[in-house]
Amino acid sequence: MYKLLCYILLFPFALSAQEYIPMLQEGNSWSVDVFYCPYDPPNNPDEWTETEQISIGEEVLIDGIAYKQLYRDGDESCLLREEDGVVYKLISSNNEMIFFDFNMEVGDEFYIADSGFQYPYCAGTGYNIPIFFIKVYEVEMLFIAGQERKVINFIDKHSPNDGHVLSWIEGIGTLAGPGHTWALQDATCGSLLACFSNNGETYFMNGAGSCDNTSLGIGDISEEEIVLYPNPITNTSFLQLPSASVADRLKIFTINGKLIGEELITKDYIPLQATQYSAGLYFYRVLSEGRVLKTAAFLVK
Repeated sequence: MYKLLCYILLFPFALSAQEYIPMLQEGNSWSVDVFYCPYDPPNNPDEWTETEQISIGEEVLIDGIAYKQLYRDGDESCLLREEDGVVYKLISSNNEMIFFDFNMEVGDEFYIADSGFQYPYCAGTGYNIPIFFIKVYEVEMLFIAGQERKVINFIDKHSPNDGHVLSWIEGIGTLAGPGHTWALQDATCGSLLACFSNNGETYFMNGAGSCDNTSLGIGDISEEEIVLYPNPITNTSFLQLPSASVADRLKIFTINGKLIGEELITKDYIPLQATQYSAGLYFYRVLSEGRVLKTAAFLVK
């Protein structure tokens, strides 16, 4: 009986003392489904999914501090470092922000910085919720992706009665992967983690049945070949295309999905003038025979 009592008393301590599971350990990778449905009905003719493949790359030294380079579809995305359960994100040459803090407990508060245009984002765009101040209402241990992991659940600090808004998962990030919520509405309607890989094992997440759920087919044309530069537009910017033959139509929408401009594409670049628009956020869509090649946001200042 004495031994049993000691075990019962020590068991909660054993759980709380469980070794922290790092998020940036070598071999971790994430597949994040980004859902594109930028316009409300009836102005939403196109919906599609693009799966971003996120991986951890080399160590990068910035002012003597070591960061891990994250890659999104093979391109550099963001720099993170991890120390004592806290994940830091580099936002400028000598400035960093706390991205995750897995030491948080019930009642603790956290501020989510708007990473829409100020900082490079790591993956996905979260849930597109206009929430910056969150508060822990529950901490639990759950068996996820082969391990017992600490899960921190949040409510909106200013609207606590609205209920759950976000979860952090130890060693993984959020339900949208290693990225974070993007408080500024964009051309997507959210992101969800499709797969998480650790130590050679791959785990399906959020009901996904595949690690690549991309449904946007653009043939031999990569959307990275379609570039608007500079963005934001302050004077004149150019939408550059691989060639005039790959696309035939350009459409411009407001953030609310209203079509405000449309033109035929007859050459491999299109100038966009700031004087054509009021200051704000817009979306351009490039099409080829009715098939969407790219939809992306641009800012006019």
